[in-house]
Amino acid sequence: MNDADASLLWEQFCRTGDPTAFEKLYDAYHDEVLRFCRAVLREDRAAEEVANSTFAELYLRRPAIRRAFRKMLYAWTSKLCLRYEKDRASSGTAVSVVEPGGRDPPAAEQDEIDAAIGPAVSRLPPAERHVFILRAALGFTSSEIAEMLDTSRWTVVRRYNRACRRLRDDLGRL
Repeated sequence: MNDADASLLWEQFCRTGDPTAFEKLYDAYHDEVLRFCRAVLREDRAAEEVANSTFAELYLRRPAIRRAFRKMLYAWTSKLCLRYEKDRASSGTAVSVVEPGGRDPPAAEQDEIDAAIGPAVSRLPPAERHVFILRAALGFTSSEIAEMLDTSRWTVVRRYNRACRRLRDDLGRL
């Protein structure tokens, strides 16, 4: 589903409360959101919980939210991931790391790249990791990410550059 169609379905759902429109959005984007959550949180159960919570919050808050669907979806997902990580850090909960991936059967080379990069990305500070994944993996622009995370474009650029620098340093040791 393209972004324009998703935004139209979202508007339809907000206007009419049509559950079929929301189901279509859920079906089209749930797996993508789950992959993002797995990449950010590196824990399967937490990723599933945050992905499902994202859609539940959107469903419940629909009258108050009027933005392009995909940007808004990742804004909510990012905020919930950050909240989860903050709660986890304050409670001292141990984190189980999942294997990199989350895509349909990748090529052997992609597995090797994921095996090297995945742990390095998981070691990034949460804010940098979110920006890196949103930009590098999902292709959002710095301006779009800034809007999603309610911060300045320059903050996004700085976080992305720091993430890239940390990854280069970390992967250079291999």
